Amino acid sequence: MTLSTIPEYTSLCIAYLSPVIIFFAFRSKVPGWLVATISILLVYAFILLAVHPIDVRLNAELMQLSPNGDGWFSGNGLSVELTPRQEAAMLAVVSDTGRVLAPFTAGIFACLYVFLLYCILLLARLVTAICTRIRMRFGQRKL
Repeated sequence: MTLSTIPEYTSLCIAYLSPVIIFFAFRSKVPGWLVATISILLVYAFILLAVHPIDVRLNAELMQLSPNGDGWFSGNGLSVELTPRQEAAMLAVVSDTGRVLAPFTAGIFACLYVFLLYCILLLARLVTAICTRIRMRFGQRKL
């Protein structure tokens, strides 16, 4: 892990933990649909925040290799020979479909992630309630 990937990992960790925190913090005070909606929006926002440093880093590398600092590798009407490093930087910027499609895939992922997470948390709550009832029932019997 490099220093430039720390914001991406931090953002994703917060994205994955935020629905759990919201679920336990607001489960009795706020309706479930509102908690789920807030969780989906937070996961979506944090995933997009994780993509932003990648975009900034790729564009900075591209600008650094540009001869005149505008990010374009072209001369005044003349064809310019690209170095392998310039070509690699340009391809990294233009062919990164994950970064470009992040708003769409983040929305789908956020909905699925929150839905599955809340199913697991509700199932855990149900199992806990059943175990509590069984303990109370058997605890009241005299042997």
